[in-house]
Amino acid sequence: MFGWFRNRRRAHLRALAFPAAWQRILERRLLLYPRLDANQQDELRRRMQVFLAEKHFEGCGGLFLTDDMRVTIAAHACALTLGHDADYYPGLASILVYPAAFQVEHDLPDEDGLVFEGPDTLEGESWVTGAVIFSWEDGRFDAAHADGRNVFYHEFAHQLFDRGLPGFLDAAPADHFMDVFTRHYEAHVDAVVAGRRTTLDPYGADVDAEFFSVCTEMFFEQPRRLELRHPELCAVLRDYYRLDLGAPRARD
Repeated sequence: MFGWFRNRRRAHLRALAFPAAWQRILERRLLLYPRLDANQQDELRRRMQVFLAEKHFEGCGGLFLTDDMRVTIAAHACALTLGHDADYYPGLASILVYPAAFQVEHDLPDEDGLVFEGPDTLEGESWVTGAVIFSWEDGRFDAAHADGRNVFYHEFAHQLFDRGLPGFLDAAPADHFMDVFTRHYEAHVDAVVAGRRTTLDPYGADVDAEFFSVCTEMFFEQPRRLELRHPELCAVLRDYYRLDLGAPRARD
């Protein structure tokens, strides 16, 4: 019964007129938007209506939340699931936004390998308990520069990863995805350890979850560059997200 009411409410939200002020924010803040076709743009707006209504946004550190912040974040979140049946991050409840980079207490190893609790300064963080956290200053900068780094894409990719990779794919494509993903992750780790220059952010060598997030950033921000340097990886990400963002197809 709850599912019926939820679906009816979502249908109502999706049918609402998209505010003109939100449209201006969307066009200004989501660099991906002009590369979507008209149907994709329409679906993105509909998903954002539901996302903005269902998720709890909270300003932290004295930040007063604006529609600019909320719409920008929702646009990036919904863009990641655009190629699939409507998905509103069922495990995500809260989005916390700080004015700038924020500090959290993490277990940090020292140079001798001993672990102690200390402050860590972050631009974003994703929690399996149903929250993501962002620095608006850093997120706003990333949203304006398609340089392969985008904290919004990064943290929402963590939310997808935590639900289980490759959750968007059937069995056979999933096996192929994991094979390609694992090989590229291991090669990336080897390159970073050896001190070689990499196309993907060296931070992706930390754990496989970080590798998925940096791959997602590059796929949505610089698909042509990813296609050129890692055509096989780009192809499975295209299959995973079911989006062709302008990267040329790899030759057989």
